[in-house]
Amino acid sequence: MAASGRWSTDLNGGSFAWSYDIGVPPVPGDLKPGIGLSYSSASIDGRSANSNNQSSWAGDGFAMGQGFVERAYKPCADDGVENNGIKPGDLCWAYDNATISFDGHSGELMSVGTDEWRIQGDDGTKVTRVRDSARGNGDDDGEYFKAVTPDGTQYYFGYNRLPNWAAGKPETKSVYTVPVFGDDAKEPCHAATFATSWCQQGWRWNLDLVVDTKGNDITYWYKPEMNSYGRNMKAADDTPYTRGGTLERIEYGQQQSDIHSATVKPMARVSFGTAGRCLESGTVCDFAKIDTNRQYWYDTPWDRNCKAGTDCDKGRFSPTFFTTTRLDTITAQTLQADGSYKDTDRWKFDHHWGTADSDYQLLLSSVQHTGLAAATPVAVPKTTFSYTPMPNRLDKDGDGRLPFHKKRLTTIADEYGGQIDANYSAPACSWSNLPAPEDNTTRCFPVKYQPVDTQPVTNEWFNKYVVETVIATDRTGGAPDTMTKYTYLGGAAWHFDDDDGLTREKLKTWSQWRGYAHTRVEAGSNQSFVSQEDHYFLRWMDGDRSDPADKAKKRSVSVSDGEGTTLVDDEAWRGFEYRTEEYDAPGGKIIGAFAPTPENIEKWGLN
Repeated sequence: MAASGRWSTDLNGGSFAWSYDIGVPPVPGDLKPGIGLSYSSASIDGRSANSNNQSSWAGDGFAMGQGFVERAYKPCADDGVENNGIKPGDLCWAYDNATISFDGHSGELMSVGTDEWRIQGDDGTKVTRVRDSARGNGDDDGEYFKAVTPDGTQYYFGYNRLPNWAAGKPETKSVYTVPVFGDDAKEPCHAATFATSWCQQGWRWNLDLVVDTKGNDITYWYKPEMNSYGRNMKAADDTPYTRGGTLERIEYGQQQSDIHSATVKPMARVSFGTAGRCLESGTVCDFAKIDTNRQYWYDTPWDRNCKAGTDCDKGRFSPTFFTTTRLDTITAQTLQADGSYKDTDRWKFDHHWGTADSDYQLLLSSVQHTGLAAATPVAVPKTTFSYTPMPNRLDKDGDGRLPFHKKRLTTIADEYGGQIDANYSAPACSWSNLPAPEDNTTRCFPVKYQPVDTQPVTNEWFNKYVVETVIATDRTGGAPDTMTKYTYLGGAAWHFDDDDGLTREKLKTWSQWRGYAHTRVEAGSNQSFVSQEDHYFLRWMDGDRSDPADKAKKRSVSVSDGEGTTLVDDEAWRGFEYRTEEYDAPGGKIIGAFAPTPENIEKWGLN
């Protein structure tokens, strides 16, 4: 039995992860895109009253990320802006923040100089920001980002007009923009009045060019989805912005010097087909009829759509971010002698609606791979997915609110006869015995929510789920079942919300999950376990706020590495596994231990 996907558990945080590789044709030079479908249960745990809860284009909990840099802005209403006593729905500049995610690198970008950045935790990647109006990417000053990894590979985000571009050539359309007001002095686009202090700024710069040290390249092309809203509370000032978008194609097997060449084309291409987020039969899902049939686009807030050139009234006075599409197919192609492209492989994605509570989830039902290179297509069996609903919100009788059920992936039956079953923990808290947020060591967490300023802040509690067991089954009968059991020892940790300059102080609390410091893994069968490993982690709890009434009060946290060294639970080592113990049998004696402490890593030169 060969597995078509891989599963894992985040031993520090307890989340379940599963991935499925999309194999693309090889090309000379070996530089090709890594494309894969990935699932994380942690993304579902994070769904609360304060989050955008529309499922991704691949299905809720699934991602197919190609890479991006993203910046967050703050509502002008939270920045003290009022017009005649009315707070506008526009976005305002907060500060120069950004996060990055690409090719195994991700995290907050930390400034180390003018337009120079490092990824939090510094993996050696150097990130620079460039402003170049010649890029024509829609950002007010042509802002884009470049990352260089330690091996010398260059990644461009928002470059738009690729090398060798000339008028009439296609653009990658990789930057998604939104109107942003610089209401304070020295902020971008600041002017004499609030009404004139705005410009289009990027909120996402998608990866659109990769170049290795040999000049081989990969290019990424996008299809943005546009909308308009009534800027500064004026319906007639309909202002365009990018509400979302999808990856349209990837091209590779080409030298950077040949981009846009009419004769030297990329040797391979991957195309992404989309369909509407409407699953009804007949013609009701025709996008041309969405104004009439929007009730069938269950998770699409089409009432927030405003056509360019029309008055954006009826409350459409703020940008709303959503998509009308879902991933339908991925098709790999290779260049032929006549200059055309031939399909070699296709993956088909089917979806269904999850309807727990009154909230709809777009859920991935199956993926099917079909080989197209031969005269007769060859389709392998589908990989199918099953889900179990779990309440995200800690429900309370009589509060008039739903428990916010969300379905989590629990069973994967793959195309080669394997099956994975993930079993999660039960809700851990009750309203009759809630912990103090600052001392919380349970698997539930507080969320402060205020729909509008005229209403009081609501204190909600939400559940966090961790994986307890994972069972692997050979449905062909050729191998025995295996089981992996996870035991989380000691209390969980929750960190006070970081001072990100975006979240209002009155909405901050201890809601950042930092997981467990000690996790035990036992493997074997459902009859008995034959192995045990214990894993120990740093969580960055040193310096965390410890008093709800006094932000200056901080906690000091340090741990022993088991080898006589005391470690400070520092920010730089968040999630770091500082000790691993291997036992001769479950509950037996330690036969091996590895302690790659931060001090030893520096001493041994392992970083």
